[in-house]
Amino acid sequence: MMLALVLEIGPEEIEAVHEVRVTVLWAGGGEEIGQATLGFQAPPQPQLQPGEAMVVPLVIPIQGIMITHMGPHDVRVTVDGEPPTILTVYAVDAPLGGVVPPTA
Repeated sequence: MMLALVLEIGPEEIEAVHEVRVTVLWAGGGEEIGQATLGFQAPPQPQLQPGEAMVVPLVIPIQGIMITHMGPHDVRVTVDGEPPTILTVYAVDAPLGGVVPPTA
């Protein structure tokens, strides 16, 4: 399992080393399921205009985080220790035969 993110880095932070921490919690009980950390440094971008921010795509491997409960899970993403961004996702049983019926 992988988590794809797109981060916007301010002009003063482009060449700095950054850390992204992903923590997954079972929302039904607040139990931490696991976490992954990724460090990165954006390369200099000479084509950027002075003061222009940079968009950085990242893929964070989270296959080591085992989902132990069905239902809501909070995925918390923290960059450089700032307050987290939280996304709630739902773990559901796979359909029989592994085929998801089309939606209208």
